[in-house]
Amino acid sequence: MELKLPNLPFAMDALAPSFRANPGVSLWKHHAAYVANLNKLIPGTEFENMPLEDIVKKATGGTFNNAAQIWNHTFYWNCLMRPAEESERCCRKEISDNFGSFANSGRNLQKPQCRHSDQDGYGSSRTATAN
Repeated sequence: MELKLPNLPFAMDALAPSFRANPGVSLWKHHAAYVANLNKLIPGTEFENMPLEDIVKKATGGTFNNAAQIWNHTFYWNCLMRPAEESERCCRKEISDNFGSFANSGRNLQKPQCRHSDQDGYGSSRTATAN
């Protein structure tokens, strides 16, 4: 059984501009290389017809490395973002609950008391208030 590269749970350019320019393409090609490598390693072995999760559990060496990297990358892609509709609904609710409206959120975040402070002594921005 040949393993297939899973579909991304979002459009290839959906991560821009949060990631550097066109990150999906290079990261996706990296993921695809693990799939291609594993498909070269498993023919004629006990792993040939196993699901990916079973290969990860039972394999060693290069077979394990490639299988584990496929699983890891697939997990990573699925953790990056919620479906847009759910994210938008969640963000709108948080903004509404905390600021009353999107327009108010921008004005409130410009206020001096909303800026981060370094009064915790750690040299990092750990505290903020939105009063």
